[in-house]
Amino acid sequence: MKGTTFNARYSAQWQNTVLPYIRKLIFNLASTTDLYFFSEMLQSPLLPGLHANITKLDLSGFHWFSGITDNRHANPYLTLASHLPLLSELAFTLHTASITASMWGEMQMVELEATDPVRAKARRVLSLRDVCAKYGLAALFKCSELKRIRIVYIKSDIVTANTPMVDPEKLIAAVRDWLTVEFAKRRQQQVLVTISKVA
Repeated sequence: MKGTTFNARYSAQWQNTVLPYIRKLIFNLASTTDLYFFSEMLQSPLLPGLHANITKLDLSGFHWFSGITDNRHANPYLTLASHLPLLSELAFTLHTASITASMWGEMQMVELEATDPVRAKARRVLSLRDVCAKYGLAALFKCSELKRIRIVYIKSDIVTANTPMVDPEKLIAAVRDWLTVEFAKRRQQQVLVTISKVA
């Protein structure tokens, strides 16, 4: 929002100039720090209606979210997205490391590291169900105005080299297909879901 100035005492300027400009912007949230700061902005009484005028989000730090667990019941990135009533475009990242896991249990891996360090690095690709649960992807279905989703796949050659029997990119394609079908089935909503790969 560089270069955008307004006087909070003049609501017409905010409503007629600033908010229409905000509707054109893409808000990039690269970390949970960005996420929490942005959430505070959305709740500020000095910025009335801001949350209802965000139309595009780029969740470039999405893959850093460690997952929904017993003490974490929701994905904060998607909780935020679901509270933006005009959100029409969303991008989020998935990394090869975040959609794979060690082939071994912790004790087994420690033993293998001592005897066969190459084999100890072996990874398996998570199932579609596990990835959807880990990231709470079903929360996206609360976004009633979504028209486009872009999955940014960050490929790690190091991790991929340790998953020789399976292709992590097939899982990314499965996530794309699942989102497309489920939006149509659950909400009768046509959402274009695409993948872009970052090597």
